[in-house]
Amino acid sequence: MNEIISISKELINGTEVNSVNAREIHKYLGVKTRFNDWINRAIKKYDFVENLDYSKMSIPQNGNPKPMFEYIVTLDMAKELAMLENNPKGKEARKYFIQIEKEFIKSLEQKAKQKSIEYVSPLTKEGKNVFFVLGGYMSINKRLAKENKELKKKYLKLLEDFHKIVMDARNISDCVITQ
Repeated sequence: MNEIISISKELINGTEVNSVNAREIHKYLGVKTRFNDWINRAIKKYDFVENLDYSKMSIPQNGNPKPMFEYIVTLDMAKELAMLENNPKGKEARKYFIQIEKEFIKSLEQKAKQKSIEYVSPLTKEGKNVFFVLGGYMSINKRLAKENKELKKKYLKLLEDFHKIVMDARNISDCVITQ
């Protein structure tokens, strides 16, 4: 498959993930609105979470006191951004990201099979009862992704509850008791 948008490995919240520069997605999709408006609207509207779905980097500009921001997004967020644009380029980009993800998973599974053969064989020849379950990595990874999504929902609910508590506290402090 031809590379239509560059995918790289970047750290998001201390974890190395396949990721995409959001500016490249914006450009490829042919979005008419300014990049900053587009990405900020998407983050707010679709509840993307910094350091979970994307990382934001400040890049100083020569002669301009206001820095430029780069957004590095996970493949999941990239797929969602492409899908939300609801145009042929978005559909093509989403299919591209899905294909890249399938190829990545397939290569991990192949590496796991190779490593289990390389590592289990010498140990079992020595009479040691040791088993390496490298294939289980994929199921653990899927479970963790599901847990991350659930934690994201809980986090957003906690923020909403906290906001309500703060607003209630302000309302209480606005009340004046007179005798």
